[in-house]
Amino acid sequence: MKGSITSKMYTLLGIGILMTVISAWSMYSLYNQHVEATRNQMKLLEIQTEVSALQGELWLYLEYKDDKSFSNLVEQQKRLSERLAMSNVNVSKVTKLNRLNNQLTALLSEDKQFQAELKQLSARRDFVAQRQAVLTGRYNMLIQNMYEYISSEHETELSQTNLKIEETMVYLAVVLVMFSVGMSFAAFMLLKSFRIGARAISTAINSVKKRRFSHRIHCEHLDNEFSTLGKTFNAMNEELEHSVFTKSQLENEVSKQTLELEKKTHALEYLSEHDSLTALLNRRSMEKRLQTALEKAERIGLLVALLFLDLDKFKEINDTYGHDIGDEVLIRLSERLLTVTRKTDIVSRFGGDEFVVCLDLLTDKSFISAKATQIIHEVERPIVIGNTGYRVGVSIGIAVYPNCTDNHRDLVKLADQAMYIAKERKGSHFVFAKEKPSNVLKVVDD
Repeated sequence: MKGSITSKMYTLLGIGILMTVISAWSMYSLYNQHVEATRNQMKLLEIQTEVSALQGELWLYLEYKDDKSFSNLVEQQKRLSERLAMSNVNVSKVTKLNRLNNQLTALLSEDKQFQAELKQLSARRDFVAQRQAVLTGRYNMLIQNMYEYISSEHETELSQTNLKIEETMVYLAVVLVMFSVGMSFAAFMLLKSFRIGARAISTAINSVKKRRFSHRIHCEHLDNEFSTLGKTFNAMNEELEHSVFTKSQLENEVSKQTLELEKKTHALEYLSEHDSLTALLNRRSMEKRLQTALEKAERIGLLVALLFLDLDKFKEINDTYGHDIGDEVLIRLSERLLTVTRKTDIVSRFGGDEFVVCLDLLTDKSFISAKATQIIHEVERPIVIGNTGYRVGVSIGIAVYPNCTDNHRDLVKLADQAMYIAKERKGSHFVFAKEKPSNVLKVVDD
């Protein structure tokens, strides 16, 4: 045997999931890189803003040469220092800025000392002008160096970010190509295996149709699923080959097998639509019939009521007396629900100790309250198993179509929410869901 089609399908699924995870991780990495680059750019822009403000204050100082403008220049230089200290930019990126800023601090101190000396000494004009020109040149050079460095860091940051994004995109493209090739190959092998198996089974069926019972399927080259079918077919053909059938006998045998198959088909259809324990409709079948009931009610303009039942004290019985007793209690309660409802009503086990009853083709709500009260009385009657009586209660939530909603799923949801309100009270109660026009799912006491 070559293997299993199921295992190949799981392999294909695994490859798809892995490709999805890697793609998602790559996209998340790209997003993080973008966020980090944006954050660094913003921090550099904040520093650049402070440098621009410093340049403005420097221009005012160089223009007026008064104490106020010098004081403003010093204050702005301090703000730049604080911004550099508070910045979370990588230390290597602000090291040169800090060094230039320290040089500016020293230059301001030197300028301040020079201004103080001018007030005490009568220096020559040409010396003063020369000294001021030197200071002005140094100021401008420091500011220009700061601008150039920040611009350089901007370009470096953008270049590094683009490089990382390109690397990630290349990596993602390579991974996607590899996984796409892998998935295509796995899908091709799966299709090939399926076609081989289907062809073998088809040939075998045609041989039976032509009454050539000597035909055998070579199972060693087939996958597990087709191999199992092939072995079953070979066994059947062997029995047919060693038996002598007249045409009439063969037709009778075929009819018998067909009838048996139909019985099994009906049994499988029944099991697919009914709960295995209580024989009530299961959840999937209930939802399908509920939708049909709503469509019918819409055509003829009548009401449909959905009652969502949840048993009280059932868990205590299950935990105390065991699951066998609990199962018997559920079976007895299912029978009671069938006795108090009409044949046209829908009775379903929703799951666990939850049941759903759908009352269709109603003309008014008074019947619904009466039926809910009747159900409560039936459920609360003692359930005698052996020599022991067991009691349970029930909380019922009720939603009415089309008063509450025109959607069968929302109808179940509203009834479920109403049931929880009923369950908050002591004893067995029923609660009606709130009616439209609100589009929000709400419940209200009856």
